[in-house]
Amino acid sequence: MRRRWLVALVAVVSTATPARAQDATARDPRGATPQAIQARSLLSLERAVLDARDAADRARARDTLDGDARLRHPVRIAHWLGAWRRATDPTHAQALAAAVLLNADTAQLDGATAHALGASLDPTSAAWMLRYAHYADAVGAALRFSNARSLNPERASANDDFRVRWLSALDSVIALRDAHPAARLQVLVRAARVRGRREGQAAAAPYLALLAHEFPRDHDAQVTIAAYGADRATAIGRVAPDFRVRSLDGRRVITRDSLRGRVVLLDVWATWCAPCIAELPNIARVRARHHAQGFEVLSVSMDTHAGLVARFRARQHPMLWQHAFTTLLDDLPVVFGIRQVPRAILLGRDGTILAMDDDLRGDALEPSVRTALARER
Repeated sequence: MRRRWLVALVAVVSTATPARAQDATARDPRGATPQAIQARSLLSLERAVLDARDAADRARARDTLDGDARLRHPVRIAHWLGAWRRATDPTHAQALAAAVLLNADTAQLDGATAHALGASLDPTSAAWMLRYAHYADAVGAALRFSNARSLNPERASANDDFRVRWLSALDSVIALRDAHPAARLQVLVRAARVRGRREGQAAAAPYLALLAHEFPRDHDAQVTIAAYGADRATAIGRVAPDFRVRSLDGRRVITRDSLRGRVVLLDVWATWCAPCIAELPNIARVRARHHAQGFEVLSVSMDTHAGLVARFRARQHPMLWQHAFTTLLDDLPVVFGIRQVPRAILLGRDGTILAMDDDLRGDALEPSVRTALARER
């Protein structure tokens, strides 16, 4: 699989390489073409960025569980910034700009630098094929930093003006004919999800139609269409499909109907998922504040076996709420279209889906729970 991916990257990078770099007679001592050298270099950069990001996620989860109030991101932002300023290859520059924007925090990136990084982003670049390089999110991050915003534009109601600017930037890329397919896919998926979440299915429909036409076999496109299309069974405002999951001890079956009467957060997670772990203290705080009013949490593990959860709870976080265990082939992942973690779904007392995913993470969780409890009185 990686070999096929490298061949595809070499082919695409060759189209984005300056003409002088495409001289087939120019080779390194091992006989590799400039395109292959660039592809290898991009893969090396990708591995370094992903390793640093994973280390940061692990540190964030560990520090949060230890009660550290101020989490520091240990990725090498200054190093990447320096490399970006020195970069002569445009594809490398794009990859480095994405690495900085998608990993820095507000203490590490000033507005002027963020603006320059954002202005340099090129939707025609092959760099957006890299796993960590998400064009739409990089654009959003640049806008957020340059405007000294610290909230996620997808979920912060106070950032409506910012969200409008972000979506406008994404729409301008959709209008381009020469945008790289990877960047175009990222933009369409993000725009469909944000508009669908905030404005409803009608606002998402044009983006979904383009995804269906242009990316009929792409997994992210199909998940987005299933989640925000007119016929989706798990739309916000609909009663959730029935599901069955086993409690962690295997003694009982938990269903949608058995949860009725309470506002329930379905938290689909795994012990190996650093973002899932980092969110646990926030979930615990919100549950402690609102449990007496009828709020409950059901954490559904997708680990390989239930014993891993018991060990995690004993050693890292007690997670003093309800637990269940499932696999990708069981009811709950299938009916909700879950292919990865973390996933979050908020059910009302009657089983209605009230909120999902980004609206249930970080600072957005408690307002969503308060709204749900007030609605359900």
